Amino acid sequence: GAKVLVRGLNAKQRLDLMRDCIVLDDEGKPTGQTDLARMFLILVVKCSRDPETGERIFEDADEGALGETSGKGIETVSGVAAELSGLGGEVESSGPSSSPDTSASTDD
Repeated sequence: GAKVLVRGLNAKQRLDLMRDCIVLDDEGKPTGQTDLARMFLILVVKCSRDPETGERIFEDADEGALGETSGKGIETVSGVAAELSGLGGEVESSGPSSSPDTSASTDD
């Protein structure tokens, strides 16, 4: 599969992500729920890097198109990105995701 360097979000990006994924009711008020599908896609867009250059692979506008790709690939990369960004539960200090970036392989 393809190799992808995954970097965590910085504090501002993390706050923006959380705000952008809040589910609103018909009156525009927060429901207390999070749009996880959108969160996974945004994490992949913002955190996926070319392993050789460190440059972002995707533009923000690619979010919709990524929804049509491999669910397994999205899950793998977004899971690593969530942990690195402090969104995936506690990160073990001895684990590979304790570094500011790591690589993930996908079957795409």
